[in-house]
Amino acid sequence: MFKVAAVYGAAGFGVLQLADILVPVLELSEAVTRGIALVTILGFPLAVILAWALEVTPDGVRRTEAADEGEVEEIVADSRRSRWPVGFAAGIGTALLLWAGWWALGPGGGDSSADRLSDGPLNDQVLAVLPFAVQGSDDVQYLGNGIVSLLSTKLDGAGDLRSVDSQTILRIADRENYAPGSRSSAINVESVFGAGLYVVGDIVEAAGRMQISASLHRADAEAPLAEATIDRGVDEVFEIVDDLTARLLSGLRGGSAARVQRIATVTTASVPALKAFLEGEDHFRHGQFAAAVESFRRATQEDTLFALAYYRLSLSAEWNFANKLSLGAAENAVALSHRLADRDKRILDAYLTRRLGDNAAATIKYRSILGTY
Repeated sequence: MFKVAAVYGAAGFGVLQLADILVPVLELSEAVTRGIALVTILGFPLAVILAWALEVTPDGVRRTEAADEGEVEEIVADSRRSRWPVGFAAGIGTALLLWAGWWALGPGGGDSSADRLSDGPLNDQVLAVLPFAVQGSDDVQYLGNGIVSLLSTKLDGAGDLRSVDSQTILRIADRENYAPGSRSSAINVESVFGAGLYVVGDIVEAAGRMQISASLHRADAEAPLAEATIDRGVDEVFEIVDDLTARLLSGLRGGSAARVQRIATVTTASVPALKAFLEGEDHFRHGQFAAAVESFRRATQEDTLFALAYYRLSLSAEWNFANKLSLGAAENAVALSHRLADRDKRILDAYLTRRLGDNAAATIKYRSILGTY
């Protein structure tokens, strides 16, 4: 029984540490980490009870028989030195498991290593795009969070600029009760990532037109580095994002808007496909994998060249145990991977390596991505 407690505790601790690494890389909801922790913790007393009640014999698993008087005396007579290592190992294993469980399930628990508050200096090469406030019809509400993905993608790789992952931003914004469009509230979120720069803004829609205002701020300064307001039709989302990107970077780069790198976008030229994709991202972030599958499938139907939608469809289908759909979507994503930004291409490559069964090589690739981004 003590050996089982020691081995289970150490193994459970290892599983939770592995989840800490893989959950943010795979951009899964922190609910996944909490779920793994809950199952692992609840399984511990069950494993100990089974180890106490059953024993493995050459003839198979049998119920543990009561010790006779001679066996009890032999155990009592045995020296403490021969007994304490097993008990000590069981105590250490139990302590490790309880600590990992408290970390994952306690207040603020379950946050991946990418989600914890940064204790170091803010980095002026790291930028966080935060959710925008939205006023208007239901048709434009998706852009409140959607603008995070769109602008982050466009700004990432412009010169030496790196954007914080949009899904991580949205998780932390939820956790920190971020008020969209609020600069004072933004400080609490962007400091999580050590980002020296952040973007806030708002969207107003009326009579078929949409006005998006955005401002780029340095974390340690009051005045904005750049401000931009774009007024266009509600169907011109991508043109709006392009204009916002150029104007914000012109303020950051001293007027050199030509330095904007038009990196391969994770988006699409189809607004219906974009809406379905962002809807799928919301479902995926909350662990609603069946709904995510349907949304991502709809996105790929609206735009058959939507590379990232195929990748996210593959991930969602895998978590929904639809392996055939998952593998087919992954193959389509690979065929279209030239349309993705470098970070996404590397994640897709690592993901496909894991799907093909080479876990050791996939782990190396994931660690390399974490080291770069």
